[in-house]
Parts: sequence; C-alpha cells; structure tokens
Amino acid sequence: EIQRLVTARLTGEPKYKGKILENKLSTGIDFVDELLQGGIPSPSTILLMGDPGSGRELFIYQMVAEFLREGRGVTYVSTDDFPSRIREAIIKLGVDVEHYEADGKIVFVDCYSKLVGSESGEKYAVDPSNLVEQAILLSKLLPENNGLLVLDSATTLFQSAGVKSSIEFLRRITARVRKSEVNFLVSLANGVFHPAIVVAAQEVVDGVIETKIVEELGTLKTQLRILKMRNAKYDTSWVAYSFSPERGIFKTS
Repeated sequence: EIQRLVTARLTGEPKYKGKILENKLSTGIDFVDELLQGGIPSPSTILLMGDPGSGRELFIYQMVAEFLREGRGVTYVSTDDFPSRIREAIIKLGVDVEHYEADGKIVFVDCYSKLVGSESGEKYAVDPSNLVEQAILLSKLLPENNGLLVLDSATTLFQSAGVKSSIEFLRRITARVRKSEVNFLVSLANGVFHPAIVVAAQEVVDGVIETKIVEELGTLKTQLRILKMRNAKYDTSWVAYSFSPERGIFKTS
C-alpha cells in the first residue's frame, strides 16, 4: 500500500485539483493564498515540507502572525529552537508577540530545551520523546475554534520518539484538532526520511505545501507549490519566491 502511494506521488497530478470551499483563512502570504484560490480551508491539517535554508520557518512565522492579527489563538510547539528566538523572529515581521502572549492569544510549548539539556524558562516545557505527556498537554492547550496549532517540527519528533510512534501521534492529534475545528500546521524537513515515511505523513494530513531550493545558472533559487489540499481548488505549479526576516516570504517576478 505504501509503495502504491509512493508511485502515485511520482506520476504527477493535474495543475488544478479539488473544489472550492467558502470557509477559508489567509496564510498571511499573498501568493500562497492565490495558489489556494483564497486561502486554506478551515479547519485543515497542513504538512509544510521544505529543504533546509528554503525559509520554511518564515512561512510558519507569517501564518502565526496572520492568525494573531485576526484575533485567533495560537499554540506553538517548538522542537527545533528556543521559544525566545521564535518570538524575536515574529517580532521582526511587525507583530508584538509579547502583547498577544499577555492576552493569552499565543502559548508556547518548549520541547527544545530538554532536548539540548538546557533549563527552560517557559511555563510549558516537555521532552519531545514523551509523546504521552505532549498529547495530554496539547489537549489542554488547544486554541479555540479556527485557531492554529503549530508543530515545528515533526522532523525532531520522528528522530527523538521514533517514526512509527510519531506517525500515530500525528494521527491522534489530527483527529483531535478536527473534532475541535482547529487548524494544525506541521513542519517536516525534506531529504531526512525514506520516501515511504514521508508519504505516510502526507496521508495523515489534509494538505501538503512544499518548498525547495534549485540551482539556476550558478544561483540558488527557492520555489513553492501546493502538493495537495483537501476540499479546496488549488494550483500545483511551482512558484519562485524570496524571503527576508523583515518581509517574510514573497513572490519574485
């Protein structure tokens, strides 16, 4: 079955897929919203896959910033960096994270400090290999309807807790957020795991957005596409983009 799914991924898809739903939310990135013909269907579970150095983190920060601006709650589970550094990155995009945090609109769960043997200064800190503790905590910290749960990233989760257990964890969290009508954004690095594992992760989620780095005439370029998006009409074309800490991700001509 897994081999069949891998083969299906490699045979390609038509440029446009799906049907349009009216209940959509902006990602905070204009050209991505255009590819999705208005934004992501809400609620959705989305896997954001990307090459290292392709600005994948900025995509997450922009989406978090957009949800906060719109008054929606965010729960951010960080396994790859200290929450303090994530706050700084979002502030560079023009959003006062600490203000929203004081209002209870965003909550950080630190799964990085224990991984690197550091003392956490966060209210919530969990060992990323302890999936049971994570599941219990996240069930208490899920944002309200149309909010956003972020797992940044599943790469570290798979490496620390094991692939099979992590896939099942994602499946259970996905079921929980669907029931609660919460959006779920999961990050995964390209080229780390076997294609069959990647396909297994893709099958759990509603949508897959992919970023990559390509070399053209000796220069590295970044591109993005929508690989799949359930209950939405979308363009599967690769689109060139650039990014910076202050502007985030933006389309290049």
